[in-house]
Amino acid sequence: MKTVRRCGALLASCLVLLLCGLRTNAQDFPFDEFTHVRDGLPADPNTWTSTDYTTYTKRYGALMVDIVWLYAHPDREKPQIHTDMGARRFPPNQQGSSITFSASYLQLTTQLGFLLGHDIYASQVHKLDIPEPILNRPFATGSLLQAEDPLVLFLQNRFFEDHAQLTMCPQSAKQCLIVQALSLAGIQLFLTAHECAHYLLGHSADDRGPEKEKIADEFASGVMDSVAKSFATPQDNDQLYQLIFAAGPIAILSFEIQTKELGNSGTTEQMLRDRRDILLNKHDDLNSTISDLMPDELRSTRFTKVTFSWDQQPAAIYIEGVRVDPAEASARPLILPAKYLHVAAVCASGIAFATLPGGDDSAALELHFSAFSDLSSAQIQTLVSQKKWEQALLATSKNGLAPRSSEVAAPYLKAMYYLHLGPLINPDDPSLAQVRTDAEHYRGIRSALRGWGIN
Repeated sequence: MKTVRRCGALLASCLVLLLCGLRTNAQDFPFDEFTHVRDGLPADPNTWTSTDYTTYTKRYGALMVDIVWLYAHPDREKPQIHTDMGARRFPPNQQGSSITFSASYLQLTTQLGFLLGHDIYASQVHKLDIPEPILNRPFATGSLLQAEDPLVLFLQNRFFEDHAQLTMCPQSAKQCLIVQALSLAGIQLFLTAHECAHYLLGHSADDRGPEKEKIADEFASGVMDSVAKSFATPQDNDQLYQLIFAAGPIAILSFEIQTKELGNSGTTEQMLRDRRDILLNKHDDLNSTISDLMPDELRSTRFTKVTFSWDQQPAAIYIEGVRVDPAEASARPLILPAKYLHVAAVCASGIAFATLPGGDDSAALELHFSAFSDLSSAQIQTLVSQKKWEQALLATSKNGLAPRSSEVAAPYLKAMYYLHLGPLINPDDPSLAQVRTDAEHYRGIRSALRGWGIN
């Protein structure tokens, strides 16, 4: 719930800017209703309770349905809205006369929308004037989706909330924030309109073949086109709005193709690919632009569902240096790239090391913890010379994977690097003061943020 809260704060702040920045465009668009979604809720979303988030998610889902009705004009009563606050992620799901919205799925599409929105803005020959060097590349002109490799890993853990300043456009870049807000709203609107089509056409949730899914996509795509046209004016870049509302559906279908997590039980990968190709072909003039926004990982990488277990409760789990909340790993299988991955977990008394060989559709990984040790400098050097990096890290680190002391900083850095934990090295740690250059070097190599240009 904590992760959902922080992402909700990002969503709310971005939508406020959307309201302020686009009041002169899209006269039919219900700007004021976005503010009413938060009526009666605490001003700071980070303080919201589970009940507050249930209320917010239900209101937000109802607003998405309202927008569908506003632009499609169906002559029928709107479906009832339900919410699901569980850990399992699933897209808006129509059952009879109701549609259920998942708060966890709203979190995922919010994150994907922020990344896609930035990339759309940057792809339209805009440049962000950002003073911090870490953001200059690719944030100022390039792609965030391409940098976060593998994307599926970044969208189901603490990375997004821990690095919001790297993913959300700065307050000074108002137009970029607007594009981000429209992109995340566009993804959610497409999925809602798709389910509304099933509802309007009387499709059974247990009987949705390829043709029914394509018909629902056609309806949803028509809604997106109408919204895009309502935003465009002679003074605006018409293609920008077309791209925003055309790319979102492609992005979420591409993500679904690879994770196989979001479709219903009767959905096949080929059905998803056919749906995506139809949408791409519909926007033939934007086809290459949209395809360029999608990272290679979404087009070619295979994934596996990994179930975690452990003999002690971990405080954090790290996969290739990317932090994963243990609550995420215990709530459901994590969907990871089907390739060789290095895993480390920490608790108050020690570290667990493991590897995933990859290649299978599913896997079970048991984490067994080894205790921290207190060895002499000579013993530690022997471990280093023998390249026993796991034992070396247990002897040189303490709770939280910080170095035990400045005396063991050098072997600690080497062990962290060779165990694929370089991104976690804190170069500002006082115990690393004598080896700051090495700390920066080891942190940069194999960094999970290597696409950002940290060298």
